[in-house]
Amino acid sequence: MKDLKILNETICNCVKCPRLVEFRKNVKARKTLNENSGWRKPVPGYGDLGAETFIIGLAPSASGGNMTGRIFTNDASGDFLMRALYLENMANQPTSVSLNDGLELYNIYMSAALTYSHG
Repeated sequence: MKDLKILNETICNCVKCPRLVEFRKNVKARKTLNENSGWRKPVPGYGDLGAETFIIGLAPSASGGNMTGRIFTNDASGDFLMRALYLENMANQPTSVSLNDGLELYNIYMSAALTYSHG
């Protein structure tokens, strides 16, 4: 678990891809979010560090994870997924809207697929 926490900190501080850093800084937020606020850095995984189930998403959405700092948060895929997890008693609430919304996942860890390109 300690290694995963270190990995997540490393991910959040990564600036190795200037094009992606620039995109995150300039992406337009959904109208429900303040345009000048937001996470705007790499999005780490989230959930139960001892989980047996791993959910992987393609990438944090521009108005979701990029603005909130948590994958599957404040976007349509997160709305669908959290409701399903809640109905199956795998989450304590049916919504995921911010880092501080009290969401807890039970035996689930979520992250985005990682890609690497030389240019």
